[in-house]
Amino acid sequence: MALVLAFALTACYEPKEGCLDVSATNFDLDADKACTGCCVYPSLKLTLQHRMVYGDTSLNLVFLDSVYYDEGGHPFRISGIRFYLSNLQLVRADGTAVGIEETVPVTVVLPDNSTEMITVEDNFLLVNAGFTPSLTVGTFKQDGAFTKIRFTLGIEGQVNRADPTTFADDHPLAPQDDPMHWSIDSGYVFNQFRFLRDTTASDTIPAVVEIGMPAQLRTVELDIPAGYAVTEGFSTAITLRIDYRQWLAGISNIKTATLAELAEIIVNNVPQSISVIDIKKG
Repeated sequence: MALVLAFALTACYEPKEGCLDVSATNFDLDADKACTGCCVYPSLKLTLQHRMVYGDTSLNLVFLDSVYYDEGGHPFRISGIRFYLSNLQLVRADGTAVGIEETVPVTVVLPDNSTEMITVEDNFLLVNAGFTPSLTVGTFKQDGAFTKIRFTLGIEGQVNRADPTTFADDHPLAPQDDPMHWSIDSGYVFNQFRFLRDTTASDTIPAVVEIGMPAQLRTVELDIPAGYAVTEGFSTAITLRIDYRQWLAGISNIKTATLAELAEIIVNNVPQSISVIDIKKG
């Protein structure tokens, strides 16, 4: 009788299906059978604090409704800031850099107007300082200790000769309603800073600083707080603070400075304006 009961129980048992990959965020220890396509993998996430920092006081960046002052005491308003981050990686103590898993095909237009298809890491973010508090960089399966964060301000190499119309509509490198691309020959606008030199209500047409020459690319490398390690099966959330007051350090009269002068100052100040506030499981 006992043998019959045991057989009946075995016959009724249905193996539990689930994710059996220990590197996935939904790894199921109780599963007996691997699922098909159900595993969800850790991601690298970015939270951005857009600030104007005055000593120990950090204020949220506000467009148009707030008046800011340059180092000469001249008032101005900010109407928009957008910029590209690319190649975001975590770096180990031995210098090994790790990026994300996703790739994207890129149609590159060569100088003779022929095209070439290349595949690159899909590691591109378009930041809008007024509307981008958080972004997901992509899937990040690596674990262990890391000491630095590294990324590029702008779009480098062959990708800067990409045809924007070949990307999916929601991709950062696709055409934007407010363009962030000059032309195939000139490439992408790495950084766009819009401001009003006159703070009166009658001034509604912003001056626009656009940065995008290859010589204006900058690589930023920031230390990660000591003791942090990425845990297998968990996403990683990084919080960066961007101090836009630092962008304009050294400008004594924003009302008379040329756009070229402002571009040169901003491109050299931006790397110093970014700091790591926190990194944790996300």
